Amino acid sequence: MKEVRIALICDQVQRELSALKAIKSELEKKLKAKVWIIGSVAEAQRIYYLLYLIKPHVVFMSQIQEQEMRNISGYVKNSGGMVCILPVELSYSKTNFYWLFNSRLKYDFLVDLYFLPGNQMYTDILEFTNINKRKLFIVGSPRVDLLLDDNNFLSRKQFLKKFSIPNRKNIFIFSTFYASSVEYIKNEAAFKGNIKKSLRIYSGIEKTKQKYLLVLEDLCAEFPDCNIVFKPHPLEKPDVYRKLNYSNFHLIENETFNNVVRSIDIAVHWNSTVATECWVRKLPTVQFVPIKNFGDLLCDFYPGNKVVEDYKTLVRTLQVYMKSGVEKKYLNFQKKYLENWYFRIDGKSVSRVSAVLTKQIKTRQVKDELRYTRRNFLYPLVLVILEKIIGVYLCRRFLGIFYKNFNWNYAINNYLKFDRNP
Repeated sequence: MKEVRIALICDQVQRELSALKAIKSELEKKLKAKVWIIGSVAEAQRIYYLLYLIKPHVVFMSQIQEQEMRNISGYVKNSGGMVCILPVELSYSKTNFYWLFNSRLKYDFLVDLYFLPGNQMYTDILEFTNINKRKLFIVGSPRVDLLLDDNNFLSRKQFLKKFSIPNRKNIFIFSTFYASSVEYIKNEAAFKGNIKKSLRIYSGIEKTKQKYLLVLEDLCAEFPDCNIVFKPHPLEKPDVYRKLNYSNFHLIENETFNNVVRSIDIAVHWNSTVATECWVRKLPTVQFVPIKNFGDLLCDFYPGNKVVEDYKTLVRTLQVYMKSGVEKKYLNFQKKYLENWYFRIDGKSVSRVSAVLTKQIKTRQVKDELRYTRRNFLYPLVLVILEKIIGVYLCRRFLGIFYKNFNWNYAINNYLKFDRNP
């Protein structure tokens, strides 16, 4: 085979794009491959169209739980391509375990290579899925490794300037309050058999969100000399937060975690895996759990930070951490957790991905004869025409009027321009 063609599917720009760019660079250098980053699955028919144009030998995806991702994986496999999974969920909690490892679904036939961040996910996949052990490779996390290099991201000064934030202590609040609709949960294959449990989880998310909204207002009044910086989850609609009107409240939308990490003094969260990424940078985190009835949903990394259940304790904890930092008992847990979940945080995960893929391509003797067939391309062809006339943004707003289930906002925020010659 003269040239390897690789497609990296980016579903969520904030969480995935930086790592995928690093992988693209490495594969172009080591494999001399042609590599495209395409997205997002919000426009699945566009993905099919681009895969047909590229005809990739290898396709990277973030997961194969949701039905649309399973369909895309099946399309690649049936066309003769290889499917590689590079998880975007680096660790997980009980709030998403049901759909990550649904025992009613089969996964093995959809996967060729599964690149894992650490030992824990490796163990869980072996126990709860039918994926063959020979397809699993622990490589670490490209996304986490990026946190090691300050030069890749905004400095504190650059971040404050970009968002017009005063230079003072920053208390960051990270949200995990995205909720799926009842209709989606009932119809999505990933939740099959676990609908009742899943609905309770999302009910807990919504009720906790309402509590956090009240706390955001109180914190702004409690800490007038600090910036209260709120970063919503990438899948969450931020409209409700825009209504908060306090001079020291700052809403940060559509920004990568890596670009804010150098500006964090303290991070407050509910079940956010952002906490573990803060630990990589040795930043203090506090887990605020305002509704005790949903305490059973806490992530398994909760012992790594102080968990508080009421506002007064939250305030006292923030005041203490600003002066003296985190207790040693939490630091010891954090170290063990990071080693178990993220393998070696050494900046070499991208190289390990490349090495595994290179060996597998040679072993499998991937051929040029691929069978990517045409699907229903009316949607992407309409996009091509409309984009030329009214532009990317208005095009998706327009389509949102005619397609009831089309999330035009998500599509716009995660749109990636396609170039036939990357």
